[in-house]
Amino acid sequence: MTHSEGLCLRPVEETDRERLWLWANDAEARAQSFQSAPIAWEEHCRWFDVRLLDPNWHAWIGVDATAQAVGVVRFLVREGRAEIGVTIAPMMRGQGFGRLLIIEGCAALFRVAPVLAVDAYIKPGNAASLAAFRAAGFLHQDDGLLSDPHLHWVLSPSGCPGCP
Repeated sequence: MTHSEGLCLRPVEETDRERLWLWANDAEARAQSFQSAPIAWEEHCRWFDVRLLDPNWHAWIGVDATAQAVGVVRFLVREGRAEIGVTIAPMMRGQGFGRLLIIEGCAALFRVAPVLAVDAYIKPGNAASLAAFRAAGFLHQDDGLLSDPHLHWVLSPSGCPGCP
């Protein structure tokens, strides 16, 4: 476990399957996702089973000082780069946990994987995510199109505020 400002990280486990599904299907989380349709339980279970076995997937649950799970930060590493995803528990939003999860998650990733950079793809208009990634040291890279328009922000190990 890693600790920072009252936040601890622990690896995602099998017992987190339902929690991650509930968080991902929250209306606000779906609205900010590039794929806004609700996620069926069976689809989530297939995804979760594959990810748990994937050595290129790294994910941590953030836990606050009261042992309450506040969110998840996850990374998929490909060719020396990692794509980050963050979901904050609905009742924990607006308390600064996004920034902490991003900082601590990136620091943990840089310790365990040979990653040159972390890429964040954010929907335009997602002010909370933009503020959290900016505060976590990410720099605006470019904008483009995935399935939807996106803002591309990048963090290198040298720009990581939580890294030694």
